[in-house]
Amino acid sequence: MDRQIRKLKNRLQDFIKKDVSILELMATETISGLLFKDLSMEKAEYISPGFWKSLGFSPDSHMHMSTEWGKLLDESNHDLLVNHLDKEGEVVLRFRRKEGTIEPYRCDIRFIEDKGTAYRLIILMPAYEYQHLLLPEKLPLLEHLKPYNDLQMLVQTRHSLIRYASNHSLEELLQKVLDDLGQIVQSPIGFYHFVNPDQKTLELQQWSTRTLNEFCSISGKGMHYDINNAGVWVECVHERKPVVHNDYGSLPHKKGLPENHAKITRELVVPVIQDGLIVAILGVGNKSRAYDKKDIEIVSYFADMSWSIVQKKKLEEEMELQKHIDKALANLSASLLTQTNLADVSEEVLEAAKQLTKSRYGYVGTYEEENGFLTCHTMTKDIWEQCKVPDKSIVFEKCTGLFGWVLDKKQPILLNDIKNDPRSIGTPAGHIEIKAFLGVPATRGSIILGSKPSNFILNFICYLIF
Repeated sequence: MDRQIRKLKNRLQDFIKKDVSILELMATETISGLLFKDLSMEKAEYISPGFWKSLGFSPDSHMHMSTEWGKLLDESNHDLLVNHLDKEGEVVLRFRRKEGTIEPYRCDIRFIEDKGTAYRLIILMPAYEYQHLLLPEKLPLLEHLKPYNDLQMLVQTRHSLIRYASNHSLEELLQKVLDDLGQIVQSPIGFYHFVNPDQKTLELQQWSTRTLNEFCSISGKGMHYDINNAGVWVECVHERKPVVHNDYGSLPHKKGLPENHAKITRELVVPVIQDGLIVAILGVGNKSRAYDKKDIEIVSYFADMSWSIVQKKKLEEEMELQKHIDKALANLSASLLTQTNLADVSEEVLEAAKQLTKSRYGYVGTYEEENGFLTCHTMTKDIWEQCKVPDKSIVFEKCTGLFGWVLDKKQPILLNDIKNDPRSIGTPAGHIEIKAFLGVPATRGSIILGSKPSNFILNFICYLIF
C-alpha cells in the first residue's frame, strides 16, 4: 500500500506541474486538501495531510483509502459517492469534523487520462459562503436534506451563470440572474440596479423576464435616478442590510408606484457591498407567501455571488467599448486630415456615433449663432422618408425644446424618458417617435442622436465633451 501511495503522490505532483489550470486554482483559492485516485486501484487513494488537519485530525490517524474520507461524509451526502463523483464538475460535500460539527467543502472534481490509466482528482476548498445555510445538527434527517439540496442548487446555478456570461451580454446576464433567482425564491418580480460611487444615484439596469412580460412596462433602463426620490425599496441602501416588506400595502411611508407599474404585495431587497461602498441593489417581489429568514439568506448569497460575475462582464464590455471608441476617433481623425467636404465628414461622425451608442436614428448639423439656424447636413438615410411632417426642411430656423436647450446651454443632454422631462416640448404631427434622446454640442456644431431601442451611454457623451 505504501508503495502505491508514493507512486500516486509522485504522479499527482507531475500533473500539478503540467496543468496550468490547477496551478491557477491553487494560487487563487484556499486549498484544504487533495484526493487523488488511480481508478484501476480499488482501495488506495492519496489523501493530502491538509485535508485531515482542516477537519481536526492528525494525518497519521487515517490510512490513504477512499473509505477513510468517505465515512466522514454527513449522512445526507452518501448518495454523492454513487451519483456524482464519477463526473467532472463542482459539488458541495459536508464532512463531519473531529469534534462533531459539519464542515462544507467546495469540491472541484477532475478526471485525468495518462498512458492508458485514468485518475480522479478532487480539490477541496472551504465553502465559507455556505456555512450560514447549514441547519442545526440535531434536526431530523429530512431537514438536513433540504439545505443540502439548496446548496447544490446554488452551486449549480453559479456555474451556469459563469458559463452563460461567456457568450451573452451584460444585459442578458443580469436578466438570467433575476430569472434564476426568481425561480429559486418563487418571486415573479425581480430587478437589479447599479449604485454609483457617489452613493446618491442609481443606474436602473434590468428587470426579470416575468416582470417585463407580465407585470409592467419599463421605460427607464439606463436612467440615472436619485436615491432620495426612490421608493421604500432603497431602505436597504440607507440601512446597509437586507430589507423585507411583507405587507407593502400597509406601509405608511411608501411613495407610490409609477404609472403602469405592477402592484407590489411584498418585496425583499438586498444591497451588494464592496470595499465599504454599495455597488448594486438586487430585489425580488410578490412571492405568494411571506419572505422569511431563509429567503433573505439565499437572496443575499445570490446578490454577492452574481456581482462577482456581473462585475467581470461589466468590465469586459467597458473595455470593448473603449476599443471601439478609440478606433472610431482614430478613423475620424484620419478623415479630418484628408476630407474637405463637410457632408462626407459629418456622415462619418454620424455613423460612428450611431454605432457606439447603438442608436436607430441620428443627424449631424451645424449651428449659425448669428441667425440661430441649425442646418442638418447628414441624417439617417430612412429618417427623411419616415418623417411625415408637412413642409419639412433640413434647416431649423427656431431651435426650441431639447435642441434649443443643448445649443443654448452648450451642454450634452441624455434622456431615456423624454415624455416626463420639462425641457421637452414634444414633436410635431407626423414626426417619427422619439423615445430616448442624446444631444452633444461640438465646438463648431452639434451632434444630435434621436430615438433608439435601448439606452444611451453616458461615457460616450463625456468622451465627446472632453
